[in-house]
Amino acid sequence: MENEILERINRALPQTQCRKCGFDGCEPYAQALIAGAEINRCPPGGDSTIKILSSIMGTSPLPLDSSYGITKAKAEAYIHEKDCIGCTKCIIACPVDAIIGAAKLMHTVLKDECSGCDLCVKACPVDCIEMRSEKIYHSVGQVSNSEFAKKQRQAVFWRERFDNRNQRHDNLKKKKIPEDKNSATIPFSREEARKEILAAISRTQAKRELMGRPR
Repeated sequence: MENEILERINRALPQTQCRKCGFDGCEPYAQALIAGAEINRCPPGGDSTIKILSSIMGTSPLPLDSSYGITKAKAEAYIHEKDCIGCTKCIIACPVDAIIGAAKLMHTVLKDECSGCDLCVKACPVDCIEMRSEKIYHSVGQVSNSEFAKKQRQAVFWRERFDNRNQRHDNLKKKKIPEDKNSATIPFSREEARKEILAAISRTQAKRELMGRPR
């Protein structure tokens, strides 16, 4: 029963994995909610997510705790390519593998895959990443059925990306391979970069189909 409730709570969270709630991701926050944490610590989810959580938890809705941030327009990371030094720190920080690049070469953000968590901004040692807003991320107040369904599809996509990333990192640890491609023990060839770019294109096309958008 507890696992079922945990999954319902986790599904209600936006899956940006931004850690603004003070936990290491959406699922750890979901676990904390079951243990008694407040339901109003998710800025990306905003009021609509708080209402869903209150329904699941059987509690009264609360206003968003602004000490954890505010709900605002969705933003995607943008890398100023001329300033990028290819350190790979942003790639390691990204929870949904939305950044591609190779050590000592320019990196770029896959806009359609970025969850807007801004963890890469904090990781960048040369401040060459900024968050650019384009549209309202989560409406405050009433949310239409179509908007809610779209957000749910987006959350499912980001959660899959996050789970895949964590699985890859676990596999690297089992093989005792460092995750940082800057390491001399992991040469990152042009062919590997090409494969990663093609895989990213394929993921973007799959996401567009999932979100009901043309390719």
